[in-house]
Order: sequence, then structure tokens, then C-alpha cells
Amino acid sequence: MAEPVIYLIPGLGADGRIFERLRLRGRVRVLDWLEPLAADEPLAAYAARLAAPIPANEACWVVGVSFGGVVALEIGCLRPRARVVLVSSLPSPTERTGWVRLGAWLHADRWLPIGLLRRLPRAGEWFFGVSGGRGNTLFRELLSLLTPAYTRWALRSLFRWPGCTTRPVAHLIGDRDHVFPTAFRTATHVLPGATHFAVVTHATAISAILNELTAAEPA
Repeated sequence: MAEPVIYLIPGLGADGRIFERLRLRGRVRVLDWLEPLAADEPLAAYAARLAAPIPANEACWVVGVSFGGVVALEIGCLRPRARVVLVSSLPSPTERTGWVRLGAWLHADRWLPIGLLRRLPRAGEWFFGVSGGRGNTLFRELLSLLTPAYTRWALRSLFRWPGCTTRPVAHLIGDRDHVFPTAFRTATHVLPGATHFAVVTHATAISAILNELTAAEPA
């Protein structure tokens, strides 16, 4: 049996460091974020650019974290042999939580002071469920890398996401996730004690689930 091919997509503003604790079997590649070509670049067009390294007919897994899960679903529409797994994410617009709906109604992507996120790291740490040690350090490092153009584009895309036809093979989420708590309704795996930062804090459990999936269900 061929070893699985796994593409990892981090969350909004994050990079491959959030996956550093995962121990996955197979060929693993992180799809790093690209800067949007325009403030109104369609999410589907962006997903097509991000998916460029994935051969059109390759049997593979695409694992997306948070907003990266939304992009992974869009990639699933473009790569018919890709199997999508969501981690701390949303399977459809119907499960958008209150802050997402409010942000969309207020058009917060147009006026939200992005720099404020960097000046209030403790609020962000609570919201995303970051606590102690490497998690705090990594979270603050990632905050420092956020660019206004990318952040506004990502928020706009999340607020206006109409959904797509791709359905995830699995959906992992923590039972203390403040960002997407309503996503518990359709999750296939609920991680006890995990927050939105589960890919870092519960990497061992997530690795075990992903390795079991890729072994049992070849892409």
C-alpha cells in the first residue's frame, strides 16, 4: 500500500509551526498562506492558487485547521481525489457562530483595527484557548506576522462564505472551543478539554486519529 500524501493548511495568520507536534505517517507538506491578489479575490480562486502544488488527480488528504478548514473544503471541490479533514473548523455556513454572524452584519472586515489584535494578546489567548509555555509564545509570534490585507481578506471570506459541496471525511473539534462552539453538532471527533488551539495542545490525540484515518481509508 502506498504511503498517504497529506497536505496541511494552518489557520488564519498561522504557519507550519502549529503542526510541529503532529506525528503523521506518510508524505506531509504544509500549504503556506499566500497574500490575496485583491481585497475581493473570491475564496474559490484563492483556493485554486493554494492548491497549485497538488496534482489534479492525486489521491491525497487535505487537513485544514480553523479558517484553513474552509479553504480545504474549497480545495476538495477542485481536487476530486482529495479527502478533507477539518480540525477546529466549520463544515458549512449554517454552523457559523454568533461572532461570525455579527461580524458579517457589521461588515467588521472593513473597519476592524487589525493592529488592536497585537496590542491585546491576552484577550486573544482566552478566545483561542491558549495557555502556558510554548502555546503562548507561538500565539504571540503568529500575531506579530498578521498583515492587514490578508487578515481583512480572510475575515471577509469567512463572513461571506456561501459553503460548498465538499463534505469532510472527519471533523475534529475541542469541547472548549470558543471560536466555533456550534460546530460540535456535526463533529465526528470531540476532544475533551481541547480549545481552538487543539492542534498544538492535543497534537498526540489528533495525530492518532489522522493516522488511523489514513490507514483505514486510503485516499
